[in-house]
Amino acid sequence: MLIKIFSDDPEFQERINLLRLKYKTGANSKAAKAALNEFYELEIECEILRGQNESMSEEIERLRELLSHVSKQKYHKRYHTRPQTPQ
Repeated sequence: MLIKIFSDDPEFQERINLLRLKYKTGANSKAAKAALNEFYELEIECEILRGQNESMSEEIERLRELLSHVSKQKYHKRYHTRPQTPQ
């Protein structure tokens, strides 16, 4: 696959230079390819983490509802039951 990018933007060139340093290559194309591969891997990891976050959020909400229910039961037992008379 051949991808060509033409840009006279000095900021873009500076980013390419930083990528070349990061990936220890002299070729712009190798630096861009390495950056795209890393971005792809980060996207996959991000999707996995989003799924885990959603799952954990659902579990937290379920536990909050359970705690609320248990707290209400304890409140009703404590304040709405007859005291037992000693025999």
